[in-house]
Amino acid sequence: MSSNLNAGSVEKTNTAMDHWYFAYGSNLLLEQMRNRLGAEFVADQANDPEITEQATSNLGPRMVTLPKHRVDFSMLSTNGLYYANIVPADEDALGVIYRCSFRGLELLDTFEAGYQRVIKQVYDAAGQAYDAMVYVANPESFSKSGKPSPEYLNRILQGGRAHQLPEEYLNQIIATASCRVG
Repeated sequence: MSSNLNAGSVEKTNTAMDHWYFAYGSNLLLEQMRNRLGAEFVADQANDPEITEQATSNLGPRMVTLPKHRVDFSMLSTNGLYYANIVPADEDALGVIYRCSFRGLELLDTFEAGYQRVIKQVYDAAGQAYDAMVYVANPESFSKSGKPSPEYLNRILQGGRAHQLPEEYLNQIIATASCRVG
């Protein structure tokens, strides 16, 4: 399942915590998400004593797979730097889903210039499907793959390790980033 949504065009729903967001790039880094979303970072609400234990387990980030896609560095920003993008492929992309409020997604939109939100189905280790918001490069920002900055790549790797993405997968990300001419 994949449907195209321009950033900001998602209709507000009945609850404040209504969307899954699939992170595959530097937003894997929890510190970055906290800095970007502040109080709107739902994963941090898992520590709220007013939220039940079952609700808490449903809020936390979890590793998921996006089938038939891979991470590539094909989003060329207006600053001339290359950033992660999800592109169709024969392999699967790994990442993490976070629970985000509608306002949280609006805040993320301000950091994700050059991307558009789409909904894609991702799966956890138990096979549970989730419809998640994913940022993919706008057609005007999509470019031949390039080499990301070392600092940006390091944020992806730190976040991936913190979420226990397999080292073999992270090595594939490194190889993808290293073999590009940028």
